[in-house]
Amino acid sequence: MRGDYTLDLKRAQFLANFESDDFLVSHQVLVHRVYTRTIVNVVTGSAKQDSDSSLTVDIALEVGPESDDITNTEVTEIEIFNNTLGIEKIWYRCETTQEVEFSQYQPSPTQVCFAWMEPWDSSLFLNGQNPETDQRIFLTVVDDSIEEILEEILLVSSNSLDSLLDLHYASWDEIWSTGTVQVEGDDNLARVLLASQYYLYTSLPFPSLSARPLPSFCGLSPGGLSHGLQGKDYQGHSFWDTSMWMYPPILILQPSMAKALLDYRWERLGAALDYASNTGWSGARYPWESAFTGGEVCPDWAAETRDNQHHITADISFALRQFLAVTGNTKIFSDILNMKSGCQFARAMAEFWANRAIFNEATGKYDINGVMGPDEYHGTTNNNVYTNVVGGMAIYFARYAACVAGCQDVPEEWMEVAKKLSLQYDEDRDYHPQYEGYEAGTKIKQADTILVGYPLMYEMEASTRRNDLEIYEKATDVGGPAMTWGMHAVGHLELGEEEQAVNLFKMSYEPYVHPPFYMWTENILGTGAVNFLTGMGGFLQGVLFGYLGIRTRLDRMDFDPKLPPSCHMINATGINFHAAVFDIKVEEDVVTIEIEDAGDGLEIIQDGETLVITESEEIFLARRLFSIIPLNVEYLERCPLPLDKIGR
Repeated sequence: MRGDYTLDLKRAQFLANFESDDFLVSHQVLVHRVYTRTIVNVVTGSAKQDSDSSLTVDIALEVGPESDDITNTEVTEIEIFNNTLGIEKIWYRCETTQEVEFSQYQPSPTQVCFAWMEPWDSSLFLNGQNPETDQRIFLTVVDDSIEEILEEILLVSSNSLDSLLDLHYASWDEIWSTGTVQVEGDDNLARVLLASQYYLYTSLPFPSLSARPLPSFCGLSPGGLSHGLQGKDYQGHSFWDTSMWMYPPILILQPSMAKALLDYRWERLGAALDYASNTGWSGARYPWESAFTGGEVCPDWAAETRDNQHHITADISFALRQFLAVTGNTKIFSDILNMKSGCQFARAMAEFWANRAIFNEATGKYDINGVMGPDEYHGTTNNNVYTNVVGGMAIYFARYAACVAGCQDVPEEWMEVAKKLSLQYDEDRDYHPQYEGYEAGTKIKQADTILVGYPLMYEMEASTRRNDLEIYEKATDVGGPAMTWGMHAVGHLELGEEEQAVNLFKMSYEPYVHPPFYMWTENILGTGAVNFLTGMGGFLQGVLFGYLGIRTRLDRMDFDPKLPPSCHMINATGINFHAAVFDIKVEEDVVTIEIEDAGDGLEIIQDGETLVITESEEIFLARRLFSIIPLNVEYLERCPLPLDKIGR
């Protein structure tokens, strides 16, 4: 039989179709978006035409090797009565993890239960003289107890198959309609763009779509739901990748899911406070690799990376800052998660940086020594520019949060540290050396100093920004991870240098994306982690923050729209900004803004002219820089914006 395979992004299902002259057999697989513990397999066969042929389709269950991570108990069989799907029996096992992650945060092993249907006596018998379709349905369900599994199966099996599938499709329609960016004119780019959003969205919980309350969300790993041997594909651990690479496009397109990513860190603040204390500092120090409990799970073979990449704590603070900028949600500071308020969350990260810096009497500045920046080729450096800037911004933001939400104010001593943090700058070459003693041209692994311009939006002269980009483009290892080149493209687009951006943008995805299903690898030539969500996040930023030109500032959202090569349109739907929701369509000569909900009012400014929007309407602008400002935001009228400058 001839076979073909389809990944249906719109409906989030995988289809394998097998066809002969007389018969058609299909295998449909999906992870249900409403019944989120359930994987649905449907095998369907039918005759295409009248014939004397017959076909038997045997169905087998492929069982993988036993896991070393959990106990292995006997299988139990349960009969299932009176259900619409015709399920008669399930088999299940309930196991516990062999170890706890950290006993002070996880007092007992975790139980995991999984149930399935055996395909015994499930063969399809197809006959060319029988036009009726023959079908088999198989469920796999995973939860933390057999009681929860049975509840899930009861809900699932109360549906007909058509109803079960329609619920899944409708939930994905809602996801796609509430936050998507698409392009027209370049079909390959359009597919990469949709696939990247799909892979991110399949890794996020969307609790509002779930029929039952979801378990605690455990973050977003560079390799997604990891597979492979120990040490491969990042093992499901969360790194800085979540906050700085995947989070920004999720915040623009699906802000409720951005909140879930923040909550993962916030709920584990207690472990971060302990980590700082146990390593000689105050405040909160987040681990380089985090998993179930929030303790440090980075292996010893990566000790230098684990011990020195402190910037992750400031990256999380920056994500919190951006959440406020986009949503205007001040309730996050007074809310409590795991006995810690959002105010404590912001302040504890600032305290770490105020304590981490050391005053240098010779320079009159504060130094942050013994760190590794994002570039992992230089493991122990002093005054990494990115680390110092993002660390200073964490302190500035804690002061801002104190004004915005009445959080405990930060001491003036902390503000002095932020203002006087060392900032490496070479006046002769007008660029930022990556760290103290860096020589231009020294090879680096990935984007580091250029991240100060974007996403941090640190104020500098255009010439300095340009020189940073040019110097580090030549120094960056072309075999490094996928997300780097999108940031260079963003920088050149910001400077209006579209020709320089084109090849860099293409470099951000073409070598890393692999048809037919547009999956990503971490490095060129198909090496590194699979499926690399970090690379997808960097690429999506190239579209949203590069070509759409979005900048999410604490008091406004700026747009400087351009069109990707070969494209005649970008369309971003469901952008949430404070209480407003709008779509933006960019074409050659015009930008169309469809205001779905004006929230508490918006002000749109372009070329010195102002439009005040208080209700749903359609706005047409020229394709050049404009800003959208939220109206009637009390704290924006009352609180001065952070200074966000260091090296003063």
